[in-house]
Amino acid sequence: MRSAGAGVIQELFPRVSCVGTLDISDNGLDADLLAVIPAFSRHPSLKHLMLGKNFNIKGRVLDEILQKLVHLVQEEECALQSLSLSDSRLRQRGTVLVNALGSNTCLRKVDLSGNLLEDSGAKMLSKALQINTTLRSVTWDRNNTTATGFQDVARALEHNFTLQYMPLPLSDVTQAYRSAPEKTDQALTKIQRALLRNNQTQRFSQKQALRLHQGLVTSTAEQVMERLCVRVQQQVCVLKGCEEGEEVQTARQILKEARDSRAV
Repeated sequence: MRSAGAGVIQELFPRVSCVGTLDISDNGLDADLLAVIPAFSRHPSLKHLMLGKNFNIKGRVLDEILQKLVHLVQEEECALQSLSLSDSRLRQRGTVLVNALGSNTCLRKVDLSGNLLEDSGAKMLSKALQINTTLRSVTWDRNNTTATGFQDVARALEHNFTLQYMPLPLSDVTQAYRSAPEKTDQALTKIQRALLRNNQTQRFSQKQALRLHQGLVTSTAEQVMERLCVRVQQQVCVLKGCEEGEEVQTARQILKEARDSRAV
Protein backbone atom coordinates (compact mmCIF):
# COMPACT_ATOMS: atom_id res chain seq x y z
CA MET A 1 0.00 0.00 0.00
CA ARG A 2 2.62 2.50 1.11
CA SER A 3 1.84 6.23 0.66
CA ALA A 4 -0.83 5.76 -2.00
CA GLY A 5 -2.78 3.34 0.19
CA ALA A 6 -2.31 5.56 3.21
CA GLY A 7 -3.90 8.43 1.31
CA VAL A 8 -6.93 6.30 0.44
CA ILE A 9 -7.39 5.20 4.05
CA GLN A 10 -7.01 8.73 5.34
CA GLU A 11 -9.65 10.07 2.95
CA LEU A 12 -12.20 7.28 2.75
CA PHE A 13 -12.08 5.21 5.93
CA PRO A 14 -13.87 7.76 8.18
CA ARG A 15 -16.83 7.58 5.76
CA VAL A 16 -17.11 3.78 5.94
CA SER A 17 -19.26 2.72 8.87
CA CYS A 18 -19.47 -1.05 8.43
CA VAL A 19 -15.85 -2.23 8.88
CA GLY A 20 -15.35 -4.20 12.06
CA THR A 21 -11.89 -5.65 11.40
CA LEU A 22 -8.99 -4.01 9.57
CA ASP A 23 -5.67 -5.75 8.90
CA ILE A 24 -3.13 -3.48 7.26
CA SER A 25 -0.04 -5.22 8.65
CA ASP A 26 3.18 -5.26 6.66
CA ASN A 27 2.20 -2.59 4.14
CA GLY A 28 5.18 -0.26 4.36
CA LEU A 29 3.10 2.55 5.85
CA ASP A 30 5.85 3.67 8.23
CA ALA A 31 5.83 7.49 8.49
CA ASP A 32 2.45 7.61 6.72
CA LEU A 33 0.93 6.23 9.91
CA LEU A 34 0.97 9.82 11.16
CA ALA A 35 -1.91 10.51 8.76
CA VAL A 36 -3.51 7.06 8.86
CA ILE A 37 -4.05 6.60 12.62
CA PRO A 38 -6.28 9.68 13.09
CA ALA A 39 -8.63 8.21 10.45
CA PHE A 40 -9.52 5.48 12.97
CA SER A 41 -10.46 7.98 15.67
CA ARG A 42 -13.97 7.52 17.13
CA HIS A 43 -14.85 5.11 14.34
CA PRO A 44 -18.22 3.58 15.32
CA SER A 45 -17.71 0.03 14.05
CA LEU A 46 -13.95 -0.66 14.04
CA LYS A 47 -13.33 -3.29 16.73
CA HIS A 48 -10.14 -5.05 15.66
CA LEU A 49 -7.06 -3.31 14.24
CA MET A 50 -3.79 -4.92 13.09
CA LEU A 51 -0.87 -2.58 12.39
CA GLY A 52 2.21 -4.78 12.80
CA LYS A 53 5.32 -4.51 10.63
CA ASN A 54 4.63 -0.90 9.63
CA PHE A 55 7.11 0.86 11.89
CA ASN A 56 10.35 0.98 9.94
CA ILE A 57 11.10 4.45 11.30
CA LYS A 58 13.07 5.95 14.15
CA GLY A 59 13.39 9.03 16.30
CA ARG A 60 10.85 11.83 16.60
CA VAL A 61 8.51 10.53 13.89
CA LEU A 62 8.14 7.18 15.67
CA ASP A 63 7.46 8.98 18.96
CA GLU A 64 4.72 11.05 17.31
CA ILE A 65 3.10 7.95 15.81
CA LEU A 66 3.12 6.15 19.15
CA GLN A 67 1.57 9.18 20.82
CA LYS A 68 -1.22 9.13 18.24
CA LEU A 69 -1.80 5.45 19.03
CA VAL A 70 -1.92 6.26 22.75
CA HIS A 71 -4.47 8.99 22.06
CA LEU A 72 -6.52 6.60 19.91
CA VAL A 73 -6.86 3.89 22.55
CA GLN A 74 -7.50 6.38 25.36
CA GLU A 75 -10.38 8.19 23.68
CA GLU A 76 -13.61 7.94 25.65
CA GLU A 77 -15.51 6.89 22.55
CA CYS A 78 -12.92 4.37 21.38
CA ALA A 79 -14.67 1.21 20.13
CA LEU A 80 -11.51 -0.84 19.58
CA GLN A 81 -11.47 -4.19 21.36
CA SER A 82 -8.22 -5.61 20.01
CA LEU A 83 -4.95 -4.12 18.75
CA SER A 84 -2.00 -5.96 17.21
CA LEU A 85 1.44 -4.40 16.83
CA SER A 86 3.26 -7.70 16.42
CA ASP A 87 6.75 -7.80 14.91
CA SER A 88 7.07 -4.01 14.78
CA ARG A 89 10.42 -3.88 16.61
CA LEU A 90 9.43 -0.78 18.55
CA ARG A 91 12.15 -1.33 21.19
CA GLN A 92 12.32 1.05 24.16
CA ARG A 93 10.17 3.70 22.50
CA GLY A 94 7.25 1.27 22.52
CA THR A 95 7.02 1.35 26.32
CA VAL A 96 4.94 4.54 26.10
CA LEU A 97 2.15 2.50 24.53
CA VAL A 98 2.55 -0.33 27.05
CA ASN A 99 2.26 2.23 29.84
CA ALA A 100 -0.97 3.59 28.31
CA LEU A 101 -2.61 0.18 28.72
CA GLY A 102 -2.92 0.89 32.42
CA SER A 103 -5.60 3.53 31.95
CA ASN A 104 -7.12 2.02 28.82
CA THR A 105 -10.77 1.03 29.17
CA CYS A 106 -11.66 -0.32 25.72
CA LEU A 107 -9.08 -2.89 24.62
CA ARG A 108 -9.68 -6.48 25.63
CA LYS A 109 -6.86 -8.02 23.60
CA VAL A 110 -3.37 -6.81 22.62
CA ASP A 111 -0.53 -8.45 20.73
CA LEU A 112 2.84 -6.87 21.56
CA SER A 113 5.05 -9.75 20.46
CA GLY A 114 8.19 -9.16 18.43
CA ASN A 115 8.92 -5.66 19.70
CA LEU A 116 12.19 -6.18 21.61
CA LEU A 117 10.77 -4.29 24.59
CA GLU A 118 13.14 -6.04 27.02
CA ASP A 119 12.71 -6.07 30.80
CA SER A 120 11.84 -2.38 30.95
CA GLY A 121 8.84 -3.12 28.75
CA ALA A 122 7.88 -6.07 30.95
CA LYS A 123 8.09 -3.83 34.02
CA MET A 124 5.85 -1.29 32.31
CA LEU A 125 3.43 -4.07 31.43
CA SER A 126 3.38 -5.21 35.04
CA LYS A 127 2.46 -1.71 36.20
CA ALA A 128 -0.30 -1.52 33.61
CA LEU A 129 -1.73 -4.90 34.62
CA GLN A 130 -2.01 -3.79 38.23
CA ILE A 131 -4.39 -1.03 37.13
CA ASN A 132 -6.16 -2.30 34.02
CA THR A 133 -9.44 -4.20 34.48
CA THR A 134 -10.55 -4.62 30.85
CA LEU A 135 -7.73 -6.60 29.21
CA ARG A 136 -8.49 -10.29 28.87
CA SER A 137 -5.65 -11.36 26.56
CA VAL A 138 -2.02 -10.23 26.20
CA THR A 139 0.39 -11.82 23.72
CA TRP A 140 3.98 -11.12 24.74
CA ASP A 141 6.94 -12.92 23.15
CA ARG A 142 10.14 -12.13 21.24
CA ASN A 143 10.68 -9.14 23.50
CA ASN A 144 14.03 -10.26 25.00
CA THR A 145 12.36 -10.73 28.38
CA THR A 146 14.57 -12.31 31.05
CA ALA A 147 13.62 -14.03 34.31
CA THR A 148 13.52 -10.60 35.96
CA GLY A 149 10.89 -9.38 33.51
CA PHE A 150 8.78 -12.49 34.00
CA GLN A 151 9.00 -12.03 37.76
CA ASP A 152 7.64 -8.49 37.41
CA VAL A 153 4.69 -9.76 35.38
CA ALA A 154 4.07 -12.57 37.85
CA ARG A 155 3.95 -10.12 40.77
CA ALA A 156 1.52 -7.92 38.87
CA LEU A 157 -0.82 -10.82 38.19
CA GLU A 158 -1.08 -11.47 41.92
CA HIS A 159 -3.19 -8.30 41.97
CA ASN A 160 -4.89 -8.66 38.58
CA PHE A 161 -8.10 -10.70 38.66
CA THR A 162 -9.30 -10.02 35.12
CA LEU A 163 -6.57 -11.06 32.63
CA GLN A 164 -7.41 -14.57 31.43
CA TYR A 165 -5.12 -15.43 28.53
CA MET A 166 -1.38 -14.99 28.02
CA PRO A 167 0.19 -17.54 25.65
CA LEU A 168 3.45 -19.03 26.84
CA PRO A 169 6.21 -16.84 25.31
CA LEU A 170 8.30 -19.72 24.05
CA SER A 171 11.07 -17.68 22.43
CA ASP A 172 11.74 -15.51 25.48
CA VAL A 173 11.29 -18.41 27.88
CA THR A 174 13.91 -20.45 26.05
CA GLN A 175 16.46 -17.65 26.44
CA ALA A 176 15.50 -16.92 30.05
CA TYR A 177 15.92 -20.58 31.03
CA ARG A 178 19.51 -20.56 29.81
CA SER A 179 20.57 -17.86 32.23
CA ALA A 180 18.20 -18.33 35.18
CA PRO A 181 16.20 -21.56 34.96
CA GLU A 182 14.93 -21.60 38.55
CA LYS A 183 13.74 -17.99 38.62
CA THR A 184 12.14 -18.37 35.20
CA ASP A 185 10.32 -21.53 36.23
CA GLN A 186 9.04 -19.92 39.44
CA ALA A 187 7.79 -16.85 37.60
CA LEU A 188 6.03 -18.85 34.88
CA THR A 189 4.37 -21.08 37.47
CA LYS A 190 2.99 -18.00 39.26
CA ILE A 191 1.77 -16.53 35.97
CA GLN A 192 -0.03 -19.74 34.97
CA ARG A 193 -1.61 -20.10 38.41
CA ALA A 194 -2.87 -16.53 38.29
CA LEU A 195 -4.38 -17.02 34.85
CA LEU A 196 -6.06 -20.24 35.98
CA ARG A 197 -7.44 -18.46 39.04
CA ASN A 198 -8.78 -15.65 36.88
CA ASN A 199 -10.55 -18.07 34.57
CA GLN A 200 -12.15 -19.71 37.60
CA THR A 201 -12.94 -16.31 39.06
CA GLN A 202 -15.34 -15.62 36.19
CA ARG A 203 -17.67 -18.22 37.67
CA PHE A 204 -18.54 -15.95 40.53
CA SER A 205 -18.98 -12.25 41.20
CA GLN A 206 -17.16 -10.02 38.70
CA LYS A 207 -17.74 -7.17 41.13
CA GLN A 208 -15.82 -9.09 43.76
CA ALA A 209 -12.90 -9.61 41.39
CA LEU A 210 -12.84 -5.92 40.52
CA ARG A 211 -12.85 -4.94 44.20
CA LEU A 212 -9.77 -7.08 44.76
CA HIS A 213 -8.07 -5.78 41.62
CA GLN A 214 -8.72 -2.10 42.19
CA GLY A 215 -7.88 -2.22 45.89
CA LEU A 216 -11.18 -0.71 46.97
CA VAL A 217 -11.08 -2.56 50.29
CA THR A 218 -9.92 -0.17 52.95
CA SER A 219 -7.97 -2.28 55.42
CA THR A 220 -5.64 -5.25 55.55
CA ALA A 221 -8.22 -7.24 57.52
CA GLU A 222 -10.87 -6.53 54.91
CA GLN A 223 -8.48 -7.49 52.13
CA VAL A 224 -7.63 -10.81 53.78
CA MET A 225 -11.32 -11.55 54.32
CA GLU A 226 -12.12 -10.70 50.69
CA ARG A 227 -9.42 -13.04 49.41
CA LEU A 228 -10.59 -15.84 51.69
CA CYS A 229 -14.11 -15.36 50.40
CA VAL A 230 -12.80 -15.72 46.87
CA ARG A 231 -11.01 -18.97 47.67
CA VAL A 232 -13.99 -20.49 49.44
CA GLN A 233 -16.31 -19.43 46.63
CA GLN A 234 -13.98 -21.06 44.10
CA GLN A 235 -14.16 -24.35 45.96
CA VAL A 236 -17.94 -24.10 46.21
CA CYS A 237 -18.11 -23.57 42.44
CA VAL A 238 -15.96 -26.65 41.86
CA LEU A 239 -18.33 -28.72 44.01
CA LYS A 240 -21.46 -27.20 42.50
CA GLY A 241 -22.17 -30.21 40.29
CA CYS A 242 -21.85 -32.62 43.20
CA GLU A 243 -24.44 -33.50 45.78
CA GLU A 244 -24.61 -30.61 48.21
CA GLY A 245 -23.47 -32.08 51.49
CA GLU A 246 -23.09 -30.57 54.91
CA GLU A 247 -19.61 -29.17 54.16
CA VAL A 248 -20.82 -27.18 51.14
CA GLN A 249 -23.79 -25.84 53.07
CA THR A 250 -21.46 -24.83 55.87
CA ALA A 251 -19.15 -23.07 53.39
CA ARG A 252 -22.09 -21.14 51.94
CA GLN A 253 -23.14 -20.05 55.44
CA ILE A 254 -19.59 -18.92 56.28
CA LEU A 255 -19.46 -16.89 53.07
CA LYS A 256 -22.74 -15.22 53.91
CA GLU A 257 -21.60 -14.36 57.44
CA ALA A 258 -18.24 -13.03 56.17
CA ARG A 259 -19.96 -10.74 53.68
CA ASP A 260 -22.46 -9.59 56.28
CA SER A 261 -19.69 -8.77 58.75
CA ARG A 262 -17.78 -6.84 56.07
CA ALA A 263 -20.88 -4.82 55.27
CA VAL A 264 -21.38 -3.80 58.89
